[in-house]
Amino acid sequence: VPARDKIVKCKPIIRSDADIRIRTRIFKAEELTWWKQFNISEKILNQYRTSALYCYWLTPQQRVPVFTSGLSFVYRVYDRYQLYFPSKEKGKKFRNDLQSHHVMGLEQLTYSGPLIITKSMKDIQCLRSFGYDAVAPRSENTPMPEEFFNWADKHYQKKLVLFDNDMKHRGEWYPYDKIYVPIETGSKDISDFTKDYSPQAAAELLKTIVV
Repeated sequence: VPARDKIVKCKPIIRSDADIRIRTRIFKAEELTWWKQFNISEKILNQYRTSALYCYWLTPQQRVPVFTSGLSFVYRVYDRYQLYFPSKEKGKKFRNDLQSHHVMGLEQLTYSGPLIITKSMKDIQCLRSFGYDAVAPRSENTPMPEEFFNWADKHYQKKLVLFDNDMKHRGEWYPYDKIYVPIETGSKDISDFTKDYSPQAAAELLKTIVV
């Protein structure tokens, strides 16, 4: 087991630069089809408080909302939000007002089997579709809060880290075994693998790497 002193410690961050407000709408058929390619059903979307986004405000000073176009979704994490725009270029796909103590997926855990630390709510929901408990920090390059590690040790005997296989993540921040989607598949993460191959193939792959 890796040394506990390898855990990255971070000071709590109190963000005052963002205070997101939103309006949602019902999912369009094509949006549900988009999620389905990752084996994520409308039931799972509702379970994880994922909605289609109609418009949003980023700060209290913003009087006129931004109306969305294209694929636009919002994740509610406790009393905060992460906006997700899958079609936008890298660096513009996400906006959030999460604080450093927010852990995505924590509210929906079943406390059975291993706990998988992954990088996004999409991967969390994909893993849930196969019966696995998963959580993620508020962003891929932000460590979990210090309190998370003692909490995880108390509630789960086995913890695993499943980030992208391109090694651009910070998996070394976590003192748990690392697992990956095999790089030779051409898919970087479990949701991409599910889309590229099939839910059946993803289920079989997870049986081999979640051990």
